[in-house]
Amino acid sequence: MIKKDNWIYLHIPRTAGSYIENLFHKHYDLLYEVDHHSTVYDIENKKDKFIFGFVRNPYSYEWSLWKYCQGSWEIPFTFDEWCSYRFDGKSDEGYSKYPMPSNEADYDLYVREQAGYFCDENKKCAASKIYRFEQLRESWDDIQKRINTDIKMNIKDRKHKDDYKRVYSDYSYDLVSKYKAKDIELFGYDFDGFTGDIPLDYSVDYVGERYAYTR
Repeated sequence: MIKKDNWIYLHIPRTAGSYIENLFHKHYDLLYEVDHHSTVYDIENKKDKFIFGFVRNPYSYEWSLWKYCQGSWEIPFTFDEWCSYRFDGKSDEGYSKYPMPSNEADYDLYVREQAGYFCDENKKCAASKIYRFEQLRESWDDIQKRINTDIKMNIKDRKHKDDYKRVYSDYSYDLVSKYKAKDIELFGYDFDGFTGDIPLDYSVDYVGERYAYTR
């Protein structure tokens, strides 16, 4: 999360958030507060601020997280194993194979709904605008106008944007479809893309501290 006088950026995992944070730091010397992945629930004095962030296709999102953990911690899981340990009751069994940093090893990362990052203590969405990661280029232009900044973003076409489709089996597809059903339905995603606009009038079943990290 990055805050300025009249706006707040929420860094949802796997939505180019680190890149965006670095841009704000480079151009305006702004640093994230509380935690990279803080939520609306964590924000004090949010009245009259433009609150925004990005969501991503849950099928691509889960693949991206798997690839990130493969590169960062050399996890030995296939994608099916990854989904099994995260969503099919195998997490305790999997930790012995999961060489994560000690401060993260007791948590399941980012298994909760993306929708919840934008919700307040009443479990209702309090975002001013939610953008799609898949529309990063045009979204960034709109954001710059709304928050009155002038930061150029070097966005290249994502040549491998459909790579996630190659790793899914029926098993992993069913698991992600089940456990990410809220985001899929709410944000209009399916396995191949998205349709419609992103709503702001919604609620979730849970919000709380350290939302991104589930013990």
